[in-house]
Amino acid sequence: MSHAVAAAIALALLEPERWRSGVRASLESFEGLDAESRTAIGRLVKSLYVRPEVDELAALIARDPKVTLRGVIPRRWALPPLRMTRPPYGAPPLPTPADLAAFLDVEVGELSFLADPKGWNTDARRQHYRTRWVPKRRGGRRLIEAPKARLKRVQRKVLRGILDPVPLGAAATGFAPGASPSKHAARHSGKRWVLKMDLADFFAHVGSGRVRAIFETLGYPLAVRRLLVGLCTTRAPAELLLDADPVERALHGRRRLPQGAPTSPTLANLAAAPLDHRLWNLAARLGLTYSRYADDLAFSGDRMPESLIPRIAAIGIEEGFPLQLRKTRRMGRAVRQELTGLVVNADPAPRRESYDRLRAILHQAALDGPAAANREAREDFRAYLRGRIEWVAGGRPQRRAKLDALFARIDWS
Repeated sequence: MSHAVAAAIALALLEPERWRSGVRASLESFEGLDAESRTAIGRLVKSLYVRPEVDELAALIARDPKVTLRGVIPRRWALPPLRMTRPPYGAPPLPTPADLAAFLDVEVGELSFLADPKGWNTDARRQHYRTRWVPKRRGGRRLIEAPKARLKRVQRKVLRGILDPVPLGAAATGFAPGASPSKHAARHSGKRWVLKMDLADFFAHVGSGRVRAIFETLGYPLAVRRLLVGLCTTRAPAELLLDADPVERALHGRRRLPQGAPTSPTLANLAAAPLDHRLWNLAARLGLTYSRYADDLAFSGDRMPESLIPRIAAIGIEEGFPLQLRKTRRMGRAVRQELTGLVVNADPAPRRESYDRLRAILHQAALDGPAAANREAREDFRAYLRGRIEWVAGGRPQRRAKLDALFARIDWS
């Protein structure tokens, strides 16, 4: 851990605009770095006349007897920066925009058009997203931005080729290989107390600056980073915000992650790594278990201190992820403890109402045909039903057998 912290400090110090002139500003993003360590690092940097590599400077910092790295948290870096001389985690080396275009199988001109790094494509007819406001169940509304086919194809290549190999922290249980709501819920099953909290507008709070930091940590040069950031972020057209309130205008009027792009979940997870790190440590100090599924935070244990909620909220604000405190639920064993739609008082399982509702839909589809049962006009109703069966029957063989039998009776012809 100390090596990763030293590498993060070295990376911050070696940013071009800060090298040797902005040591104090660079170190402000590290929590727990004492005054003696800051002074020692500043003296070390001033003694270097040739710009070192990141790993060289990290080794010097880690070996300095006056620098204490225990308990230091690199709050502003999305990933632990290990070796920056070549892209870590198997990310492909892409030194120029032409290399990036070849990797994504597009022409350089099309890449620039899709990324729009300078924000010139303001004409609504040239926007690369289909946008709409949808109401939230508990009031308010959410902006959905679905990328059009050309951009979505490129974003998927960025996801598979660059972002998927990057490991996530142990706290993140959503939008990752092998992750699932049931695994998130299983960590908190059978506990005396369960605390559920929600992050507000999770994707919208990840601005282009955080996304840029992720690709910088992966070692990509400035010109390539700008294009990658442009491909993965967007700004809402002005006409879409005419009736927006001040909060919506502030969130969506800047470049940030769109809700609907295939790259957004993974980038949001990476951007939330410092938040997860601090909350994981807080939970460990209190003897609690912590995990996060997308924007759902969960804590569980034998006790739940009253001071925990304001401490979590304060950390969320400091890390740029405010919470929706009105959706906070502190659940003891005497009530139904529910996380991501699963009841966790014992082994995680969907509520009985979910099973009954799905069984009724399957029964109607078997009697009257799938068209009559598809009241929400889902595009691929068959795939939707299979997904719901997997969800509702997870870990319950008897439920699965009954639901599979009903599904087999449906005439899809």
